Amino acid sequence: MTTRSLLSLPLGLVLLALPGVYLLDQASPPAVANTVTAPGSSQDDEPLSLADYKAAIQAAAKKFDTRTIESLLKKRLEFGQRTAVDLLENVAWRPNERNTEEIKPFRAAWKEAFDDNFLRNVERGLSRMPGSLRKKRNQLIVDFDTAYTIYQNLEGKKPGKERNLELKSIGSQLEQMGDAMLEVGELYFATLAHYYAAVANHAERVGDDQDLALVARSLTKMIETRERLGLADDDKMPWARAVVEELAAAGVTPGAVGAGEPGTVVTPAYKFGPARTFTGEFRALEDPVEVLRPGYSNDAAYVTWNLLSLRRIGSTITFSAMSDSPKVTRTKEAEFEVEGTDGTTSSYQVTGRVTLVETTAGDPPHPFAFLVQTGTNQDYFHEVLVNLQPNVDFLGLYSLPAAGITIDIDDTPLTVFDDNADGLFGSVVPLTFNYVGVTSGEFQPDIDTVLIGKSKRAVPFSEFMLIGKTWSRLEPQVAGTSFRVSPIEDLKTGELALKFDGPKPDWMIVRGEGSLETCYFDLTASRKVEVPVGRYVLYYGGFREGERADGIRKAMVIPGKSPSSWAVKEGEVTDVELGKPFDIDFKFTANSSRVTVLGESLTVTGKAGERYHRLWNLRLSPEVQIRKGDKGKGTKFGRMQLISDQNTLNDEGFNRAWKPLDMEVENRFSTDAVEVRLVEKKNKLFGKLESSWRSLN
Repeated sequence: MTTRSLLSLPLGLVLLALPGVYLLDQASPPAVANTVTAPGSSQDDEPLSLADYKAAIQAAAKKFDTRTIESLLKKRLEFGQRTAVDLLENVAWRPNERNTEEIKPFRAAWKEAFDDNFLRNVERGLSRMPGSLRKKRNQLIVDFDTAYTIYQNLEGKKPGKERNLELKSIGSQLEQMGDAMLEVGELYFATLAHYYAAVANHAERVGDDQDLALVARSLTKMIETRERLGLADDDKMPWARAVVEELAAAGVTPGAVGAGEPGTVVTPAYKFGPARTFTGEFRALEDPVEVLRPGYSNDAAYVTWNLLSLRRIGSTITFSAMSDSPKVTRTKEAEFEVEGTDGTTSSYQVTGRVTLVETTAGDPPHPFAFLVQTGTNQDYFHEVLVNLQPNVDFLGLYSLPAAGITIDIDDTPLTVFDDNADGLFGSVVPLTFNYVGVTSGEFQPDIDTVLIGKSKRAVPFSEFMLIGKTWSRLEPQVAGTSFRVSPIEDLKTGELALKFDGPKPDWMIVRGEGSLETCYFDLTASRKVEVPVGRYVLYYGGFREGERADGIRKAMVIPGKSPSSWAVKEGEVTDVELGKPFDIDFKFTANSSRVTVLGESLTVTGKAGERYHRLWNLRLSPEVQIRKGDKGKGTKFGRMQLISDQNTLNDEGFNRAWKPLDMEVENRFSTDAVEVRLVEKKNKLFGKLESSWRSLN
């Protein structure tokens, strides 16, 4: 059967034509993720509701009846996947002995049924999801279930113009939900939302009202995300791939966003040559700057590394980003032990110098390494002299990932570094954290990097990379200890050129959109950077000067709340303009007598709305000015104060040292009329900073 004939069939018939695909039972009453039946099953094989299905799984799990669970998984695959997500949510967010034990028979049955990485990938994603996003994620799932029920009700209606438009509308809503889920990190339900968005807009559902661009976008995102989850051979994939291929042949691609829109770029369909697999050799870095790697912590300023906090003797900690992490235990007052996931242990003395720790991580275990250094009684924290020396109650190990895997592709060596310490060499979905020094609600990415050929500086790891003269797709296998490499045939490219008005950045990374969302390029790598045709957004940048641990100055930059994007067309150069004019974003409160500028809210912004955080040894201490309404130059009230001594640092907390303390000044005007401006006469990085006037509204 050809792809064209697939597109001409009703969806139900298409699914019947594909082996291993399960049909929705349209005759059953609407419910959350309603019911499914397997093709070729007997008529007396009654479809289960999702609630009944979960109850059957739970009953079998209590008996450790993995055969029954395996049978249920194969018969009701989407239900099984949803059940898996529910169980893993308990394990990731509410880790306790009961939840861990309850999922064991399910894990065993899943491994027998599919033997893929779906459970591990879902658990890893949920465990890394910040608490601030979990509520939003849960609400999106509720919204999806509601929209899906509406979709099924519409399926039962007689075809007609009104019904078609309603289907098209619900499909559009489902696409938006899928995009929102991807933003918060909920990958599995995002694939369902995108799948049913495409189905609702398919020609057999809405006739001439179909939105082919939406179908191409949604199915491409669904396919790519399912592959990332380990569901490359999932039941929904054959039809989705066939439709995407057919649309691409007709000139409809995921990058098509509507005829006539300015800046529209159609992302070409990608064709890959024969894949080869390269097994890597482990490499450990003995010095934090042995390789120049983009990333905020990759320098000698160890007090800005991630802190492994050990309390009294016997306390243990693991790497939070890993699902299978080595364990670090304090065994003596000045000694710690590291146990790898293979059970091997090694002991280390606290020396006050950089120490390389080589161990194992992951399941199955593979080599891993990190650097540690303990504080001294003569350290500096934001130019404040502090005593960070270990004591009987606390041992702080400042840690920096130092593990790499080297492969050789046609005489070009590549070393991929696990710089986000998630146990995978070559993560294309970087981790994000609200580190200290980052404004609340905003996040710093941690990215894996790669050193290519004879270069002396690494670039961000990317699914698509130019290796020598060949563009290739790199897919990590077995936690990235080996890589599947496929040449990309006839790739269309253009160039991006960074135009930064201000201090010279040390790295400035953009990320592709749509089918390029796992592609990252550092615009400081050369004057013009060749990239695949498509659209790009700012992802992560940074500045660094100095080499000594106590003299380094640095900052990092992320996109704004409404990020700019840049379209790259074949053979053309696109400028990425960032930097000046700089502004200071901030918040203040006011009543009839006082105005309070909130120090922790201060964030420098740039021309494209980009936001500058974690100003290490570059802290802002602006002057506060107040005026009435939009009149006059304002009254000056002095500078916001910084923490400058250890007593205040201990009282206020180290987290408060990154930004100025709150400043209260007299309010000489009515609350509604008061406006505030901040002026920094000469910052060491930005020069003169002058915010716009801000009102309470």
